[in-house]
Amino acid sequence: MSLLSSRVCNVALIMVVALFITACGSATIRGTLSHNSKAIGNAPLLLIEENSGAVKQQTQTDDNGHYVFQGVPKGSYEVTFRFHETRKDQNCAVTTPVFVAGDEEKTVDVLVPTGGLAGDLMSIMSLTTITCE
Repeated sequence: MSLLSSRVCNVALIMVVALFITACGSATIRGTLSHNSKAIGNAPLLLIEENSGAVKQQTQTDDNGHYVFQGVPKGSYEVTFRFHETRKDQNCAVTTPVFVAGDEEKTVDVLVPTGGLAGDLMSIMSLTTITCE
């Protein structure tokens, strides 16, 4: 194979890979973490793959409670905020599901409920799951 044809093959391969990555796309998930309509700043959030339970990304909210996960591939995920509920001395998690179909931007606001955090609860309207142990 000549040097020229080798370079043409390499360029063609790079173009195919770039096209594949562009076609598959990746998403941005952004939102706000709040409690009683007040933003929760400087709080850690996890992006967890729904099927495997693996943590795919971690981020932290800014001072205004805003967060962003970037470069999220297609799939089903949960945006999770873990915290310690001091009144009942329990570790809790607020989990909100999100499905990424491809190259898109999703808004997922995470609302921490007030009171009643004993056991497993589910908010029917938002599909947000609250668990405490």
